Amino acid sequence: PCVPVDYLTIMDALAIASDHDEITTHDASNLNPRVMEQRRSIRILLRPGDYYMKEAIVVQAVGQNTSLSIETMDIPSRNTPSLVTEETSSSSTTDELEALPAPAAQSNKFPAQGFIKRARSFRKKLSCRNMDAVQDSNSSESEDEEQSSKTPVRATLISKFRAHNEPALWVRQGTLQLKNIAVNHNCNGIDIWNGNAAIQIQPSSGPDENPLPTRPKAYLQQVDVTSRSGRGIVNIDGGTCSISRCYVHDCAATGIYVGGPGSRATIEETDVIRNGGGNNQRRGIAPGHSGIYLEQGCAVVRNCNISQNSLTGISAVSQQNAILDMEATDLIANGAMQLEMPPTGSESHTRSSTQNNNMAETGSLRNRSGMVVE
Repeated sequence: PCVPVDYLTIMDALAIASDHDEITTHDASNLNPRVMEQRRSIRILLRPGDYYMKEAIVVQAVGQNTSLSIETMDIPSRNTPSLVTEETSSSSTTDELEALPAPAAQSNKFPAQGFIKRARSFRKKLSCRNMDAVQDSNSSESEDEEQSSKTPVRATLISKFRAHNEPALWVRQGTLQLKNIAVNHNCNGIDIWNGNAAIQIQPSSGPDENPLPTRPKAYLQQVDVTSRSGRGIVNIDGGTCSISRCYVHDCAATGIYVGGPGSRATIEETDVIRNGGGNNQRRGIAPGHSGIYLEQGCAVVRNCNISQNSLTGISAVSQQNAILDMEATDLIANGAMQLEMPPTGSESHTRSSTQNNNMAETGSLRNRSGMVVE
């Protein structure tokens, strides 16, 4: 489905793949204790623009190879309509759309008639350029450039949570795929160990408070990630994360955190910059965090830019189980040091590999993702 064409909100679209009976989990932190399971794979297309979120998107995908995909739809820039329905005022945007009530019928198969009219009007706007637009050849190049500069290039998920220490997206089971999406996270609380992150890949805990063996996975491609209240991407307790051509920046705490036995992260052509500077919130996050922090697990870093972070560029911590494979990566102008490795002779150091990297206290940055705004 397309949002806001077929459904007004992401949660409405996600519901068509979900079991409407909520399930109870047993997380020690009580983070999102009740969620809906996704019973089949679903691909959600978002029109470019801002989407204000009032609750986390939780991926609890059951069944073999069940996945959730969220990506920005490809729309020609000159034909991109405003995020305004015909039945709302001209000042209404997607943040107001998220607050609108669901269709009166509350049925995913048969939405209310008024919503059908809005969907048809959006489809008309999203269709190929009409003949009037083709015949309008008198627009100047400067007008085209001005319009292009104002047109959003991707969908941006903006968290506005009242809950404490809640991620914008939490992958508990199954697979999440994000493509050409921005995640702008901010929540109450300072507990970066229990959910205060933009994207969290972590299985649920059982009654004994141990992680369940669900092995969640996340594939991020061309994703812009920032968190004003915590970490950027957290992959722990046996999760798997692939980060390709992404931009992880200006997080209050660590940019990318990997921890727990069996956790794996592959980071390629990605910029991880200006993270760990803390925030200005009262009793907030203090400065002094790394770009990438590998507590336990395995991390592969290829052709990345890890620079200008508050503490270190990359820290690999565990002497027995922090395996780093890094190649063709720049670590420049990070705070305390560029690269922190386990002691020489430790198992982690012996199994790790670093080659053809550029490490310097000063120097110009070569961005990799193509998403960095100078």
